[in-house]
Amino acid sequence: MAAVVDFNGAVDLESLISERKQVSKGFSDFPRRFGSEREISRGHAVSVRLDVRQARLPPFLLMHGTADQAVPYQQSVNFCAQLKSAGDRCELYTIQDGIHGVIHWEENPAEHAYKAFVVNWLRTTLKFH
Repeated sequence: MAAVVDFNGAVDLESLISERKQVSKGFSDFPRRFGSEREISRGHAVSVRLDVRQARLPPFLLMHGTADQAVPYQQSVNFCAQLKSAGDRCELYTIQDGIHGVIHWEENPAEHAYKAFVVNWLRTTLKFH
């Protein structure tokens, strides 16, 4: 894998579940695959939190809106900081007042700049011209 572009990604499922005290609809299949909701919420069955200290990771571009109610913006802030502290490359593109889901960003022409940013980031990161 040469690079990762993540849109509104939940990178710390354990934290996300503990904040909500339940598994959301988007993660409703996790109990069947990984254990009960109780096991998941205690972190015994699954933690999607990435341990960035185990291996070098490809460059990450995290795209996240500050008003995201589904996955807190702070998850991307924290994850990017973790990546950088481990010596990996990360850039966080912030959509001010953006909510969860790119489809919502499409509704506001002022937020369309992310498209060119992603293309330019990929060209630069992957050295395409």
